[in-house]
Amino acid sequence: MNYTILAGDGVHYHVKQGDHSCFWSSFHNFETAKATYNKCVRNGLQQSLTLPATPNERFIVYRGAKPGIYNGCQKFVSKGLGWRGGTYERFESQKDANTAFMSYKRDRARQAQIDLIKQVLEDSEKERKNRDVASEEEESKTGDALANFDKELDAQWASLTDEEWAALLQTERE
Repeated sequence: MNYTILAGDGVHYHVKQGDHSCFWSSFHNFETAKATYNKCVRNGLQQSLTLPATPNERFIVYRGAKPGIYNGCQKFVSKGLGWRGGTYERFESQKDANTAFMSYKRDRARQAQIDLIKQVLEDSEKERKNRDVASEEEESKTGDALANFDKELDAQWASLTDEEWAALLQTERE
C-alpha cells in the first residue's frame, strides 16, 4: 500500500494522478507517512508550505539533503530537504534568493577560513607546549645527571687517602 503525505491537510491513502494542486510524496506505510507529516508540522515546514504560492517564489535550503535554491515546493522538500527537515527560507523572487544564498555562501567561506586559522593556532600552541614539556624533561634529566655527577665526585674526594691528597696538591703546584 502507498500512503501519501500532503502539505496542507495530513496523510491520505491516495492522490488523484496528475493532481498538481497539492504537494505530496509516497510512503510504504501509514506510520512512516504520519511520522513524516508530524515532523513537518513540528519544524514549521507544513505551515510554510500552506502559504499561498507566488509565481516567482524560491526556497533556499541552507542545511538539508542538498543545499541550494529551489523553484517550487515539490523540489524544495523532496530534493533540498529530502523529506528530513533542515534549515530553509522562502523568498518572493529569484533575485532576493540569489542575493541571500550568495551572502550565506560568503559567510560560510569566511567562517571556514576563521575555523582553519583557529585550528592552526591551536595546533601550534599544542606543539609549543609539547616542546616546552620535552625541554623541561630534558633540563630535569640534565640537572639530575649533574647532581649525580656531583655526588659521585664528592664521594671520590671523600674517599681519597692522605697520600692521594698530597699527590694531587703536588700536581697542582707544578
